[in-house]
Amino acid sequence: MSGDLAWNVVADAPVPAPIGLAERQFQLWSTPHGVIKGAMANNATVQGRTIAFAVPGRFSLRATLNDQNLVERVEALLPNPVVGDLPVEIAYSEYKDFGGVKYPTRIRQSAAGFPTLDLTVTDVRPNVPVDIAVPEPARQAAGFYAKIASQKVADGVWYVAGGSHHSVVIEMRDHVIVAEGRSTTSGPLAVIAETRRLVPGKPIRYVIASHLHFDHTGGLRAFAAEGITVITHEVHRAFFERTLAAPATIAPGSPLEVGQEGDGRGRSRPARAHRRHADGGAAPHRRQRPRRRAPR
Repeated sequence: MSGDLAWNVVADAPVPAPIGLAERQFQLWSTPHGVIKGAMANNATVQGRTIAFAVPGRFSLRATLNDQNLVERVEALLPNPVVGDLPVEIAYSEYKDFGGVKYPTRIRQSAAGFPTLDLTVTDVRPNVPVDIAVPEPARQAAGFYAKIASQKVADGVWYVAGGSHHSVVIEMRDHVIVAEGRSTTSGPLAVIAETRRLVPGKPIRYVIASHLHFDHTGGLRAFAAEGITVITHEVHRAFFERTLAAPATIAPGSPLEVGQEGDGRGRSRPARAHRRHADGGAAPHRRQRPRRRAPR
């Protein structure tokens, strides 16, 4: 990450990763020294030993100082395409002096109450020069997840590729099914628009969620906001009913901003997930594509 650009390196090749920008910026600005720099850059408010600031559309953060004015706790909300507003908490303790810089040697982090990091720091090297060159593909990341390329693979069946994840559009007698909701908000919105272009006059009635991995379920909120029923395994039903109804207030303009879904006519109701042919549970990614049986 550099500035407002984020990317991954896959087999030595840079791949744009704008979906990771908010979380990576948070990881930098939630460090003890990053909190101070972030507060100065984002019009923070200070009340007693609490510092609070937000980066609109990316995260909100509140840091608590100890009696030595060192950051001991960070509480934040980050946008997540699956669970909505994701609470993250970081605890810093056991500060030591490293070449004139005080830094915690114990860092614990949790997300939504679940532990995600327990780190012991043994060495800190302050003011080490770093030069991160931004690869050209990362500079061309605008609209990366919304790119669409459709290929007809059979009568009434289209493979809709683009961005980092792909979908399948299946035309039925009086409706349309989309397999895989993709990973972000912009991607599924593009898929929905492309589906309506490919099959005009028939409503999208179902979107199939094959498994719980976030790179396959991040777009389900966009479908639910259109009143499209989510088809999933019975064992996943409670998870989707909870996450599709969860508030998403950090990223303005998300399809389920307040944890409700639309009904396709400008109205809203509590989000929900339905099951069809429910059997089995979540499984790791496999090279072969899963078989799917669509309702008639």
